[in-house]
Amino acid sequence: YVGLTNLGNSCYMNSVLQCLFAVPELSTTYLDGAASLFKSAPDDVASDLLAQLAKVAKGLLTARYSTAAADGDDEPAVVVQPRMFKRLVGKGHAEFASARQQDAQEYFQHLLSVLQRAERGGGGRLADGAPRAAGLFDFKMEERVEADGMVAYSTTPAQSLLSLNIPKEMAANAAEVAAYEEREAKRQKVDGAPPEEEAVLPNIPFAACLGQFGAQETLESFRGRAGATKTVRFKTFPKYLLVHLRRYYVGDDWTAKKMKCEVPMPETLDLTALRSAGLQPGEVELPDAPAEPAA
Repeated sequence: YVGLTNLGNSCYMNSVLQCLFAVPELSTTYLDGAASLFKSAPDDVASDLLAQLAKVAKGLLTARYSTAAADGDDEPAVVVQPRMFKRLVGKGHAEFASARQQDAQEYFQHLLSVLQRAERGGGGRLADGAPRAAGLFDFKMEERVEADGMVAYSTTPAQSLLSLNIPKEMAANAAEVAAYEEREAKRQKVDGAPPEEEAVLPNIPFAACLGQFGAQETLESFRGRAGATKTVRFKTFPKYLLVHLRRYYVGDDWTAKKMKCEVPMPETLDLTALRSAGLQPGEVELPDAPAEPAA
């Protein structure tokens, strides 16, 4: 296993790169095709994203940049430092061009957008039939709205990750968390209080996050009809589904806060219940809202 050096608040980039190059199709495209990408790169290779990705693939998926093992270690040390890649992807971006800590989800979406443009503009540099990033993560959702016994279906634009809220109120250990918070509140009020104990964090089942996403939502109005309900289902599935948990929220003081909690991830995930079935026999389609009268 090969790691990436922290270039200064770059763990968000390192995490995304490790995730991407765990996908066999991308490792095939950029590792197996590395020689061709290097040969066809422009003179200014620092500005060529395809060549820079091939360099990262070489670094992560081979032992090329590993050094000799240190005394007492069985494995070699790793010195992969993708500085040129970081500068290129962040070029012109207000946040990713900086040395500040950033969000991995936002970086993934930015990198995927930049990568898709580079792949489209690469001409014949990528081998025929080589997988492209665009087709691996994209999927569409279907929104179903029901009102007055009729239904309306619509398809969302393609997206590259599933973003889920974390229902903290559905923690499996809610009683233990409440007891810990009560003890902590008392400890802070007493002089010479006992030392702090390890925090008890809310443990939210991933099924609760997924269940909230698939739950029915009540709309105030839809096409002029009150009391409508909406559900969201997968219209298409991607080859690889990336899931984003929304840990950040706006507090009562209107500042961004990060939720401290644990969400154990399952080894397998069954999304059958979230697959769209489309318009069913007997369903009546909801007509469009009447046009506004002319002024």
